[in-house]
This record gives sequence, C-alpha cells and structure tokens, in this order.
Amino acid sequence: MKTSIYLFLFTIAFLLSCKKSNSTIDIKDGNYSGILKVTTNIKPAATTYPIFISFNQGKFLINPDLTRKPVGGSGTYSTDNSIVSFIDTNVYTADFDWNLILTGEYDIDSSGDDLTLTKRFPKSQNVDPATSYATITYQYILKRDK
Repeated sequence: MKTSIYLFLFTIAFLLSCKKSNSTIDIKDGNYSGILKVTTNIKPAATTYPIFISFNQGKFLINPDLTRKPVGGSGTYSTDNSIVSFIDTNVYTADFDWNLILTGEYDIDSSGDDLTLTKRFPKSQNVDPATSYATITYQYILKRDK
C-alpha cells in the first residue's frame, strides 16, 4: 500500500514538473539600431541594410535611408510566445523586394538589449524535387539604444 502511494505521488510530481512553459517573449519599448541581413544560398555574401526601428506600445516605425527602396515601414505588432506578427500600414509600389518591408510573422530571439527577428515563410507544398529553389533569409539583428 505504501509503495502505491509513493508511486502515485511520484507520478503526480513528475507530471506537474513537465508542464510546458507558456512564456511570451515581449519586445521592449524603445529605439533599436542594427542591420537587416538578407542571405541566400545563391550568393556567398549576405546583403545588409542599416536599420533604425522604434517600438512603442504595439506600434513600430522604421527610419529607412530614403535614397533606396523601402526597408521597413510603420504599423502595429503583437507577440504570441516566440513569434511576433507585424502589420505594415503603408502603400508601396511593386518594383522592389517586398520582403524588405517589416510585415508578416517573425521568430523572436531576445537577450537583454539584443533582439533578432527572423522572417517566417510558410512551408512550400508540392515541390518538385528535380527543381532547384533559392532559399532566402531575412533577419533583423538589433540592439536597443540606451
């Protein structure tokens, strides 16, 4: 009887200790500076763009270099666990890479004042294995200004 009680208590303790964490990574309000790094499996070197982003109570604003196509924009964002969703509220022309605009879902990696956002793309379906595809990664590597 004692063994069954101990086994039962051990099982309960084990199940409670295996509870999955639902912690959300939040983006701290403030001004961030860094780069937007675009890498591809076709070119050996990444393309980088200097970037300045302001996050404030669910809103973002990017201060791009106005001499080139938009790298950023402005709008709202929300976080869910380790994913952040951006909605850009601007209108753009169609003659550049729209992935340079901060919109859609990104994985968040945050440590202190360092923040990395990596664009998430949906998995491709019905991919022909005989066709070669380029893979491109868009990653914001930022540091919060003090």
